[in-house]
Amino acid sequence: MIQPRNIGIAIILSIITCGLYYLYWIFAMTREIAHLNNAPTFSGGLTIILGIVTCGIYFLFWFYQVGEHLTQLKAKHNMPASNDSLLLVILAVFSFGLIAIAIAQHNLNQVVEQS
Repeated sequence: MIQPRNIGIAIILSIITCGLYYLYWIFAMTREIAHLNNAPTFSGGLTIILGIVTCGIYFLFWFYQVGEHLTQLKAKHNMPASNDSLLLVILAVFSFGLIAIAIAQHNLNQVVEQS
């Protein structure tokens, strides 16, 4: 069972650990979304590896994918869905990745609480 994640604590841990928790957060969120959306090709481990190998460029694509998957999940649960994919990518491009992942986590928390 997937539990909603406390966004404030996740942000603080990401800052305190110099980004290591941020990488774990991406890994865990990817796995949770893949599980909820029945998308076995959406892999947390592969996301982290590709993100590191491409010096973070892959994470921009990941943010877009997360937005799309969360839109699908909200539609499946008959929730009002707005596609935040472009917003997440723009925030990440301008070095606001923590804000982007917080928005994505908020949307994921809504889906988890609804199910």
